[in-house]
Amino acid sequence: MAALHEARTALSDYLGADADDLVYVTNATVGLNIVARSLDLQPSDEVLSTDHEYGALDRTWRFLCAKRGAKYVRQPVNVPI
Repeated sequence: MAALHEARTALSDYLGADADDLVYVTNATVGLNIVARSLDLQPSDEVLSTDHEYGALDRTWRFLCAKRGAKYVRQPVNVPI
């Protein structure tokens, strides 16, 4: 635990942030799930995404929207733009 605290402190100094506002997560998917699941989605809300969303988060948005009654809008974006 001391090493994580030391690392968070060094990172907070570098970023100019408070060390207590930083957390380490296993990977980007875990971090994004934490954020997505913390949103208070309501039936009148829409989550807007594109067909470039990566699979794990696409499934997270579909699950959360279905569970909370929000609408998931996945818009295709052609490339090159």
